[in-house]
Amino acid sequence: MNGLVYISVKKFIFSMKSAVLISFLCLSIAVAGELDLTDELIEWVNTKYGSQAKLRVENWRDLLNVKIEAESDKLKQVNDFFNQIPYRSDFENWDKKDYWATPVESLGMNAADCEDYAIAKYFTLRELGVAPEKLRITYVKAIEINQAHMV
Repeated sequence: MNGLVYISVKKFIFSMKSAVLISFLCLSIAVAGELDLTDELIEWVNTKYGSQAKLRVENWRDLLNVKIEAESDKLKQVNDFFNQIPYRSDFENWDKKDYWATPVESLGMNAADCEDYAIAKYFTLRELGVAPEKLRITYVKAIEINQAHMV
């Protein structure tokens, strides 16, 4: 197979896989309806990840329960909250090339990469009442550094 055609096919397959995963994520959000950060879940986080992780998840629950009217304020609050989590690659964090962590996992590990931030922010903004048609999770490629990125 011609090398250029092979690369194009490979990119198309990767794009299709990404689209299916993002669609599945959005469907899961729609079916779930709302985030259920129960006391039992928070105690599980405490057992699995420790008391600092428990505090981070409790702070997330507090953020979800605050009445924030302006969407711009919601965006700022959510960005500020999740941007406190240090960046760590999936390989460093999960010993895997690619792993899409749930918000609870990211808060539990106190580490995330770009898709983990995007997923956590998406879930949180939806829970805060931002309409789904105003939100997107997008896969891009930073050409200069030849690296995939999700925003």
